[in-house]
Amino acid sequence: MSYKKDHIFISIKILTLTLFIIAFSISFNSFFTYAQTHITIKNNNHKNIYIQNYSIIHDSDKKVIIIGSIAAPHNLTLISPLEVTLGLNIYNNFSKKYEIIKEQPFKNPIYNVDEPIPFKFIIDPSKFYINSSSIPYIYSIKKASEQSTNINTFALKYNEARLGPSKELYGTVTNTAPNIIKNLTLYAIVHGKNGTQIDSVKTTIPFIKPYETVKFSFIPNRIVKDLVSTYSCVGGNLQDINAYQIININSNKTIGYKFSGFMEIDSINYDKKTDQFRLNVNNIYPISAALSLQIIPLQKNPISIKIDNHEDNSKTINNKEKSKIDLLIPQGKHEINIHGINS
Repeated sequence: MSYKKDHIFISIKILTLTLFIIAFSISFNSFFTYAQTHITIKNNNHKNIYIQNYSIIHDSDKKVIIIGSIAAPHNLTLISPLEVTLGLNIYNNFSKKYEIIKEQPFKNPIYNVDEPIPFKFIIDPSKFYINSSSIPYIYSIKKASEQSTNINTFALKYNEARLGPSKELYGTVTNTAPNIIKNLTLYAIVHGKNGTQIDSVKTTIPFIKPYETVKFSFIPNRIVKDLVSTYSCVGGNLQDINAYQIININSNKTIGYKFSGFMEIDSINYDKKTDQFRLNVNNIYPISAALSLQIIPLQKNPISIKIDNHEDNSKTINNKEKSKIDLLIPQGKHEINIHGINS
């Protein structure tokens, strides 16, 4: 009889422990699941770019958030910038139809995939239903539009080891060029203590003056803040240049520039003492790309233009109160020097 009592007592303890584990698992999975699921999706457009991982967060606002990152082999070299679109299959509770929600990674267009690039889907469960088959995938990959210039003229400074009370990351970004930066998007991947990605964060800085330094912060979703260990893959993404980027030479004169083609701008500088405007660029398109310069007001005196220390004889076209110069920049990295704008 004593054995049966002990047996019953042990059975009750095991049952209690089992119920506790189940309850804890349900509670834990209410905000974080599929943390270590790794999926590689081949795509007809570009099979080398894939979803590296994804996780699901059920946040305190009852939204379903799917976060993850895209990646590629380390030896992958892109011959032109790409625009990547991600897809997620869901069911629309109102239209009673299956749909595809589309999002883009935080960096787009993509000039390289040296590091994973984060993404995020935010789903309202009152409108959409997701199930076990609702996983993010590469919906499409295409070449970026011809007007797609990558500006690298900003510097980030931050300390991953020093996080705020809500596990936020603080830093500064400096505009290292003489032109205004608009709508700079900064992003990062948030990792848990075991290294798993638990959030994708981004912030937008609307305006940075030439050579100005401004503060930024990344704040993770509060439902995962106690799991945050570190941040990685911190980067920035500027809007494409579709209009002239203006630099003030003095109070009465400006110079604007824009590119046609796939161009990376590594540095821009105007030296007032020497009256020299210098650009270091990289044309990654296999053919020559056009660099258009616009000087306001009309440039009356001749200017000197050199590409890699070789004189360029491009003509200056005067139109009303503006002067325009069109240069052809060959493939590869080049230094462009323009002298005499302010004379």
